[in-house]
Amino acid sequence: MKPELHTPFFDALLKQHPQWRHISLCPAQSDPRTGIVLTVPAPPGSDLSNGLLIEDDGGEITIGLDFSHIHLEWPPSPQIALDPIWRDPLAFVDAVLVESVVASSGWIDGQLRIGSLHHATDNPALIMANLQYLRVKSWLGTRNREQTLVDNESHD
Repeated sequence: MKPELHTPFFDALLKQHPQWRHISLCPAQSDPRTGIVLTVPAPPGSDLSNGLLIEDDGGEITIGLDFSHIHLEWPPSPQIALDPIWRDPLAFVDAVLVESVVASSGWIDGQLRIGSLHHATDNPALIMANLQYLRVKSWLGTRNREQTLVDNESHD
């Protein structure tokens, strides 16, 4: 059974971001029977290769930026004490767009090993031994940075 190419979440998202209504919703590659994906192209001048991926798979919302993603639920849980960015997918998307949330990735020998989405002002929580390289990407690129963490070359 193919999903209808709209859901309550996408109805709310496209009401909040009507500029995206021209972007086609597509069945998700992971499960085309239930999942629907919207891929928002990266803004001009950005070096993000994949844009902003937003998927609804039966109320589980996956939001991906660069090599990191988060799973949230729709409708959001009513936990008042939590920062709405981390419980409401609409708030999370908005935080990405204004660069309050960034994506970090950790690399070893040129291969991606771990990723994290976090507040732009927080250090990334990339807990993995021997990471050699850290890359931070933001929607518009104003918070991008790269950092060598371990020198690969031996010193004689």
